[in-house]
Amino acid sequence: MQALLTQQGLAKALRGRKKLLVNMPEEKKDDIMEKAFSAILSSLSDVVLYEVFDEKTVESLWLKLESLYMTKSLSNRLYLKQRLHGIRFSEEIVEIQEPSIYREVVNGTESSQRAIAMSEEIESLHKNQT
Repeated sequence: MQALLTQQGLAKALRGRKKLLVNMPEEKKDDIMEKAFSAILSSLSDVVLYEVFDEKTVESLWLKLESLYMTKSLSNRLYLKQRLHGIRFSEEIVEIQEPSIYREVVNGTESSQRAIAMSEEIESLHKNQT
C-alpha cells in the first residue's frame, strides 16, 4: 500500500498533515490528504474496512492498520501462519477415494498406513485416559 501511495505522490500524507511542505497551499494539502485516504480505503477488503470504519484521517487510519496488521504480536503471527498454511493446503487438496467397505480398509493399498494411524490414535487415547 505504501508503494502505491508513493507512486501516486501521496506517501507524505501518511506522516500527517503537518509533515507536508510548509509553503504548500491548504487546498493542495487537503487534496493530498483526501486522495491518500480514499486510495487506502479503496484497497481494503470488507472485513478490514469494518475494523477501521471509525477512522477519519489518513494518519489515524494508517496507525490503526499498522496496529492491526503490522505488529509482531503472537496472535497476529499465528493468524498469518494459519492463513498461509490454509492457502497451501487448499492448493494441495486432491480428491481422495475413501474406502467404502471394511475389506478395502484391510486389504487396500494404504492398509498399512491406516493400521499405523489407528494404533497411534488408540495409543494416544489410552495415554490421555480418554
